[in-house]
Amino acid sequence: MDEAVEAVTMVSDSVGYGLDRPILAFGLPRSGTTWIGKLFDSHPGVLYRHEPDSWHRITGIPTFADAGDTEQVRLAREYIERLPATCNTSICGKRPIFNKQWRSPMSQGLYRLAIMSALLAEKLTNVHITRIPEGDPVGSGARLVWKSIESLGRLPLFLDAVGSARGVHIVRHPCGFIASVLRGESRGRFRDRTPSSEDYGLFEKIVDSETARGLGVDMETLRESTPVQRLAWKWLLYNEQAFRGCRERAGYRLVRYEDICDEPVDRMRELFEFCDLEWHSQTEEFILQTGRRKNDKYYSIYKNPRESANKWRTELDEDTIRQIHDVVMRSHMGRIYGDRW
Repeated sequence: MDEAVEAVTMVSDSVGYGLDRPILAFGLPRSGTTWIGKLFDSHPGVLYRHEPDSWHRITGIPTFADAGDTEQVRLAREYIERLPATCNTSICGKRPIFNKQWRSPMSQGLYRLAIMSALLAEKLTNVHITRIPEGDPVGSGARLVWKSIESLGRLPLFLDAVGSARGVHIVRHPCGFIASVLRGESRGRFRDRTPSSEDYGLFEKIVDSETARGLGVDMETLRESTPVQRLAWKWLLYNEQAFRGCRERAGYRLVRYEDICDEPVDRMRELFEFCDLEWHSQTEEFILQTGRRKNDKYYSIYKNPRESANKWRTELDEDTIRQIHDVVMRSHMGRIYGDRW
């Protein structure tokens, strides 16, 4: 999203609802976060919010936030409080739409119809519909799940803001991340036409992080690097900063996308247990569906997980892989992939 997009003030009818152990599933773009987010959404007791911070900008909190800042903690808590009342086609309309325990079969059908009608109306009128009624999960014990590709650098702060939160840090092999970014750019799949390796405004924020300073990385280093090396630095600095800020917290879990691809049922069972979610047959059936139904569209979640995780091995040449390896292996985050080069 363009940084010039204005922040939208979100109004909540139920401020405070959703703070009973919210689940924050954060990661970089092109890291499997949409698939894993929908795996969480497949649970009937989950109130899922898909990338709300890509539409309702978080103001007053930097890209790499310092945990413990009192004012920033307050702003972070207020943002989470308002998420349950935020529902539009972008945030709530990511298909498939799952059955939820607070909706009757009739209301579930009406909700799906509302989503489809809103999507059609937006296509015909080019007017974004800002609110879709989705029933009343209050009192049902629903758990808020927020999936984000914007706020990984803020994860320590959000865990400070809500002590009962569960932070799930999703990381993908750096070669898989970079191959997917390059594939998307070559196909024109991104809203921003500036190549990710040339987003120097973002890189200026990244090098101002504690992790970058500790590694001696500055803008001169990045400008002298190749485009692939800059993407590797982006992967390293975002993930390492989040890991260092969260690793001592009981409510934090680092998960490798590839491990979930290898054993989706077993690994998601473990992740649900960490998040205090009971396993449900609807999730298990959805996992089976994602493997059976193949769709080659760039943003599709219906792909063979193992093939998706290892696609980079046939897309990147040896020199590109070496460049990535040489950058990331100087960090803890790079070394967790020591078994997958």
